[in-house]
Amino acid sequence: MAAQRREMIQEPWIHHKTRLARGPAEDVWLTGHVAPTPGDYFVRCFARYGELALRYQDTILGHLYGHKNVDHFVLLSVNNVLSPSPSMRITGRKKELQIAESLRSECKELAHKKKLDYDDYFVVNIGPSVIPEYTPSVRIFTYNVTDGGSSSINGNEDDSLDLREMNAPKIDCSKKKNKNKKQCVFKKPRHASKHSPSRTNKLWSPTGYSQFFISPGNWAKANASHAPEYELEYVTYSLETLRSNSSLVPEHLLPPELRVGSIESTSNSWYAPFALDDLTIPSWIKFARRMGRKKKLWRRFEEAMFLETRIDTD
Repeated sequence: MAAQRREMIQEPWIHHKTRLARGPAEDVWLTGHVAPTPGDYFVRCFARYGELALRYQDTILGHLYGHKNVDHFVLLSVNNVLSPSPSMRITGRKKELQIAESLRSECKELAHKKKLDYDDYFVVNIGPSVIPEYTPSVRIFTYNVTDGGSSSINGNEDDSLDLREMNAPKIDCSKKKNKNKKQCVFKKPRHASKHSPSRTNKLWSPTGYSQFFISPGNWAKANASHAPEYELEYVTYSLETLRSNSSLVPEHLLPPELRVGSIESTSNSWYAPFALDDLTIPSWIKFARRMGRKKKLWRRFEEAMFLETRIDTD
């Protein structure tokens, strides 16, 4: 009952705040502890969150969560929102394997799709552990500040789904057969645009991140006078991007092969395996499609997912 009451309070509040942000063309991040996935939210809660994420896709820059202690992302589509299918609640190593299998399956499915409508997707990033009980880590994001104007979308260029949905044939949503149709689930207009910072790299768009962790060896050396040292695990940037912009990661935090004087001759690096253009929705989907086709890339991503398991067995 308490959980239901919290939902009744939080849900209208977050819808209200996101709608207010869209009015003056502000952009927002949605962040929390437990990620909005079908297996972790009650069906109604997940459907409502998904509706919010898709309705304000032009306003929400991204979704950042934790809890699972597994470094990964989840691609969620309008189909997930319309027909959520909660999975069994599994814990421990089986839970981690299920996460990997689910993402791998999604990547393979996307790799074979010929047509995709980016309006119908949102991406949830789930970070690894930040506490010493597991492998402590920290993630440092970069974002676009070079576009001098507003990130607002010109009304004449807006690719909003408003008109398309409002002009669609009316159906009777009270009938059971229609309850999961888009016109019934999304009772209000959706706002999506290829010109928004969640879809195109422009002012405030997230451009990438660097992932750091504390190895068991560094943790063991720490004491009251010497803080534990973080070391780079990986970056989402390509080597080309790192070469052209040395300010993305402070040089003293980079391994020798990625520093000025060495990176110019580096053709590939363990630390820069993913080469995302940025962290917009299209970039994540293209990355997922690549992982669906390339086993080597998937294996490298899986190693990042299960860093703790890997270093515990080294």
